[in-house]
Amino acid sequence: MDSGLDSTLTICGFLKKSDIFICSDISKEMLNLAKNKLKKEKFKCNFKFLKLDKNIAIKSNSVNIITINSVLHHIPDTGYFINEIDRILKREGLVIIGHKPNIRFAKNKRLIYMNHLLSLIFAPKEELKFISVKLGIFDILDEFSEFISSKRKK
Repeated sequence: MDSGLDSTLTICGFLKKSDIFICSDISKEMLNLAKNKLKKEKFKCNFKFLKLDKNIAIKSNSVNIITINSVLHHIPDTGYFINEIDRILKREGLVIIGHKPNIRFAKNKRLIYMNHLLSLIFAPKEELKFISVKLGIFDILDEFSEFISSKRKK
């Protein structure tokens, strides 16, 4: 089984018996693989399995945490999917997105912009460097930064 499921299942060790862990995928085969893997584990929480269709068959405002791992490039309408995630997530809920960029990822403008926005929030220096290189102004900004740093030292 892929490491995506393994990393997501790390969460299960922190769940109580009354918690429900919903495994979902667009592929019945992947859900069957997950079921078989979970049979071998000894987690306290309960599991439900849900094949994803256009409308996610989960009640609005009912989910505390959503993890999405290497699936966004398989979703034909990511905008609709993200709106569905927003619909089912509780107001104070948490979404964790893990994704390895690939060619489909690189062609999806929404995912590219989301990636840049998250990078700007969580790794601002690296993202600003990326943007300045793309704009061809990195050398100017680098010189300006060195100038400012030297003035601060004095």
